[in-house]
Amino acid sequence: MPARNVVSWTAIISGFAQEWRVDMCLELFHHMRGSDLRPNYFTYTSLLSASCIGSGALGHGRCVHCQIIQMGFHSYLHIDNALIAMYSKCAAIDDALYIFENMVDRDVVTWNTIISGYAQHGLAQEVINFFEEMIKQGGNPDAVTYLGVLSSCRHGGLVKEGQVYFNLMVEHDVQPEVDHYSCNVDLLGRAGLLQEARDLVQNLPIFPNAVIWGSLLSSSLLH
Repeated sequence: MPARNVVSWTAIISGFAQEWRVDMCLELFHHMRGSDLRPNYFTYTSLLSASCIGSGALGHGRCVHCQIIQMGFHSYLHIDNALIAMYSKCAAIDDALYIFENMVDRDVVTWNTIISGYAQHGLAQEVINFFEEMIKQGGNPDAVTYLGVLSSCRHGGLVKEGQVYFNLMVEHDVQPEVDHYSCNVDLLGRAGLLQEARDLVQNLPIFPNAVIWGSLLSSSLLH
């Protein structure tokens, strides 16, 4: 390519990020910084998505974060969302919370990212607290939000809460998908409520996939 611009550099970094090639992402980024071009916030968002993979991931992520601050992009919504995701995936949950609490603006992606991050680390009660705060602040949960909450209830054994949030999802006209039903079946099965789990599977408005049947079978063998 005879002439490269920010868009072309960002596109190639994003491509390697999608393939989890953090080494290539960092190498390309250093080459870009060595040119006269200034990375934009799309560049840093792509770089952050790759920085949570492999050994030394947290260190790479922190370096990128420092450069973001130096470049003045730390108050951008998409950047903050990417930082929350990066720190959550690197198990630096306190850092993710710090970013979240210091954000001026939040969108549904922000809430989904912090909820999913805490759910990944088994912090069920904190996930519920985030969800309730989201509602209190006028947020509109979507299918991704509810999946994070239901997944957290499943791993935390919060049967009653899981049923409440699943019903709330339906009441708010958020269409449940196969992953939501799978969480619900697994939640009931883990709690030993096998008949309720079977009834749910038999009355699903969608065709049960292998994951749903596998959840039911695993629960049956366990109990």
